[in-house]
Amino acid sequence: MTTTERTQIPAPTEPRPFHFPSFERFHLNNGLQILFARDKHFPLVNVTLCVHSSALMDAPGKEGVAHLTSELLTEGTANRTSVQIANELEFMGVHYGSHSDWNALYLEMNTLARYLEPAFDVFSDMALHPSFPEEELERVRKELMVERLRVADNPSRLASEKFSNLLYGMFRYGRPIEGTYESLQKITRQDVAAFYEHHVLPGNSTLIVVGDVTRKKVENLAEAFFGSWPPAEISTMGEMEFKQPLKTRVAVVHKPDSAQAELRMGHLGIARNNPDYYAVTVMNEILGGYFLSRINMNLREEHGYTYGAHSIFSYRKGLGPFFITAAIHSENVADAVQEVLKEVRYLRSEKVEREELENAKGQLIGVFPIAFETADQIAMGLANIVISRLPDDYYHKFRERIAAVTAEDVLRVAQKYLLPDKMLIVVTGDREQLIAQLRPLFDVTVFDQNGNLLTE
Repeated sequence: MTTTERTQIPAPTEPRPFHFPSFERFHLNNGLQILFARDKHFPLVNVTLCVHSSALMDAPGKEGVAHLTSELLTEGTANRTSVQIANELEFMGVHYGSHSDWNALYLEMNTLARYLEPAFDVFSDMALHPSFPEEELERVRKELMVERLRVADNPSRLASEKFSNLLYGMFRYGRPIEGTYESLQKITRQDVAAFYEHHVLPGNSTLIVVGDVTRKKVENLAEAFFGSWPPAEISTMGEMEFKQPLKTRVAVVHKPDSAQAELRMGHLGIARNNPDYYAVTVMNEILGGYFLSRINMNLREEHGYTYGAHSIFSYRKGLGPFFITAAIHSENVADAVQEVLKEVRYLRSEKVEREELENAKGQLIGVFPIAFETADQIAMGLANIVISRLPDDYYHKFRERIAAVTAEDVLRVAQKYLLPDKMLIVVTGDREQLIAQLRPLFDVTVFDQNGNLLTE
């Protein structure tokens, strides 16, 4: 009988080979860019239309119109009702949907390869001829407004939204991507139709096709169903300017009788095209990117303040946020904040040890292929290349460039991009318990669940 040694963590093995699928680019005469990657592993095809406009283009007071436009793309066309769309696509076993993020709007479908042409017909109809029916607009609007009302009972959402609001102020990132309760009430069908007319254009879009299909067939389908899409002038926005917090600021969002507190700490992050991206990625992994990170091991394993703590650099067209997130036992919030600041300062002060560095890089390198196991994951990866203007070999070189990051690189970017003395700190919970802990350490501002400033 053999025994297994369990006192030592097994050494990591060599990463398995991974090759992101090769892809090709071509354009139709109307300016529509097409990215095509053939994948013959399964008889499936993903088709994604990526529109390079987002909530950043929402008009002031009409926040949410971009998100609402994306939601309504599948809800009826000049030729089909939403029920007819659903019946046709579901009969062929097609999974379809639409959504938006801070970078783009997306319309997508997954279909069996043998149904690609009839599915393409319905897909192009949704993309090119949406009718934005009033009854569907009202239904989706009400769903979003109900969701906005629920935010007041969601401590995590309250903390995240107040963090964004205080970090970005009046800039569009300071309000939810789906809009506010008030702004959603003001959006009309004309607003949605105007957003579509000015932004959903061939020269402002990329059609991505991934799966078991030939380039020739993709060219023929794209020309047949999207070739007549008329080009038009694309709306653009000016330069975006952002400013880091001048000093540490602490805000409490009062949620009475909360059993625990939601903590957000951070400041502005970096641009996606920053040459330090790979070093920052490794540095963040060490700080709070995975289970063995410093913040998680400190707050969870050493002190038992939380079930998990993480740090994230969020990348957007403008400067996205860097933030640390955790749900903390209410009585331990001030101690947790101090421990996080200690870990940030420590990472800025000394080079990481070789084992810690290699573990973090090994984690990033090892899990990387998991992000591209399906056709729709590959399609979103290609969308990222387009939106973030990454080189075509980005995914081929990712693991190599992560492996090249040194301890000196980590120290340098930690000192440059982590700002422990300019942290925005937001905590959602019972104010009496939180103020008693935080006020001896910081100036504290208190808000109610609706974002209004409270006086004491």
